[in-house]
Amino acid sequence: MRRLSASVGATAFDKQIKILTTGPPLRRLRWTVIQHLFQKLLNDAIYHEISQRLLLALLFGGLIGLERSYHGRPAGFRTHALVCLSTSLLMLVSVYESLWFTPTNTNFV
Repeated sequence: MRRLSASVGATAFDKQIKILTTGPPLRRLRWTVIQHLFQKLLNDAIYHEISQRLLLALLFGGLIGLERSYHGRPAGFRTHALVCLSTSLLMLVSVYESLWFTPTNTNFV
């Protein structure tokens, strides 16, 4: 990726890229693609349950971290919030992996 210096003006290519990446039609296209891709996720009860569990893990990890920060102990809010969120995500992946990943060869154990 090349960098533009302050003394050198933007080239025509850079101006075109800027127009393509920031123009209103592209924003609308991006939004419709995102909306279409996540339509199933928004209507599926399993993904609501997963998001609720992740938010609860973040909340409880944050509460534990706030309590530790209040008493001046190491590993405070951010650390406990991220640890609880990541462990919850790891457990959810192991629980719901049969929905997301299909085995290609069932002859092996």
